[in-house]
Amino acid sequence: MILGKTGTDDHVVERGAVSVAANARALDASDRVRIILWLELNQIAPNVAVQAVAFENAASHCEALQPLLADLRARFGGPDLAILYLHRGHQLDTRSPILQQLLHLVGATGPVFALRADNDVARRDAKIMSRALLHCHGRILVLADETRRLCLQSAIPPVITYTILYKQGVRNNPPGQAVVENLEVHL
Repeated sequence: MILGKTGTDDHVVERGAVSVAANARALDASDRVRIILWLELNQIAPNVAVQAVAFENAASHCEALQPLLADLRARFGGPDLAILYLHRGHQLDTRSPILQQLLHLVGATGPVFALRADNDVARRDAKIMSRALLHCHGRILVLADETRRLCLQSAIPPVITYTILYKQGVRNNPPGQAVVENLEVHL
């Protein structure tokens, strides 16, 4: 999701994407019982075909995020690199929050925040939140996951995008890190 130019643009150090491979499957009867409230919330008829999206081994996240986050933490501040995880939609298993599954996968131990960014208002909130976090933490990884884990069609985005934000003068910034100015922030 592209948020457009903001006051944080001057703090973009790096941006990129990691390819992901997810699979969609039709829900069975027991799955459908678990999403009755989701169907009502989204005003979807009970008989409409809904798919669950998962990654390899029925995981909630792609394992390709492990080496990406290890590399970014090594280059931009180790475990102190704050993470802002932006996700979309709901998941089939509501008992286990999607953020906790991501933290377990990548071994994150530093400050972590999450926001569901499904619409323009939430994307605006994500911009505001990233600016506020930047003032507190100095280095922020904004990880934007467009994967809808419950969906009506199997349009699965092939990438998860990331942006590293850096603000000089805030504690624990990496020395000598150049700041690339005026890049469009991809969240």
